[in-house]
Amino acid sequence: MPGASPRLRRRYLPHGQRLVHAAEYDAGVLRADAFDVTARRGAGATWARGAAVTVAVVFGAAGPVSAAPAPLEPREIPQDPDLAMPRLRAGGRQPATDEHRRQLPLVSNRARVRHVALMISPIYAAFRMAFLGRPRTPLRGGGVAFDVDIALWRPVWLRLGASYSGHPLTAQYDVQDDTTTPLAPGGTLHALAAGGAVVFGMDIGRVMPMLEAGAGIMVLRGPAGVQDGQLGRACLSGGCDVGLQCAADNVCRQGALGEIHAGAGIEVQLADHLSLGATIRYFALLSAPTVFPVYLQAGLRLGVRF
Repeated sequence: MPGASPRLRRRYLPHGQRLVHAAEYDAGVLRADAFDVTARRGAGATWARGAAVTVAVVFGAAGPVSAAPAPLEPREIPQDPDLAMPRLRAGGRQPATDEHRRQLPLVSNRARVRHVALMISPIYAAFRMAFLGRPRTPLRGGGVAFDVDIALWRPVWLRLGASYSGHPLTAQYDVQDDTTTPLAPGGTLHALAAGGAVVFGMDIGRVMPMLEAGAGIMVLRGPAGVQDGQLGRACLSGGCDVGLQCAADNVCRQGALGEIHAGAGIEVQLADHLSLGATIRYFALLSAPTVFPVYLQAGLRLGVRF
């Protein structure tokens, strides 16, 4: 039919049949020779020929039909221009970043889980106890503490520790008229504590806050006494001074005290195996746990972790 100039599009059917049909027609003119069906043997070829004629009639009567746009290839999808631009090299030995992780870890993976830690702490210590012949005023001093932390089950740790502190003592006298009576000798009070504790510590990155509770023993050693009840003197009816015990010969000898303690602290990891922190502990005597205050420690902690 003259004047008909169909635009053809080729499609492939499931069973190997090839159908060529007009996608657009000039003035709605239908050309029967614009369709070519590859015949197949038997009834299948006859069915395909009839289907092709039916499709041509329907599309020809409906007018021009525009084909659906083909899907875009992945390379044709618009991209973020910031991601497409090459990144500049970080200067000054700074770590490089990417679009997935903006900050790199400050410590290596081998330091994220702490199994054992060794700690040394210079401490400030203070006693406020009713020592025989002395006023109930704080006895301030200083010393050192050592701790070993062992991971049991995160976030629970076992802490074994020991500490020493020295406290200067001033001689005390009772002056009445022209008579001076010594009440307590001058010198140094030595305090040694050792024990264990259970520590609850949340190891969150580089910072680790801690709470602890434990028990142990405490040994107090002071200068030789000047009145009964003090070290090396006769026992009183009520016993001996704090930290002493009445021996079989009725003389006050060196003894040991049971203690319970609680504390809090924090640690900051400086490097893979080095940490710095602070801690505070309060000690109470098992013989009088409600007497407050008794013994207090506070200090900085320098640790090595493995």
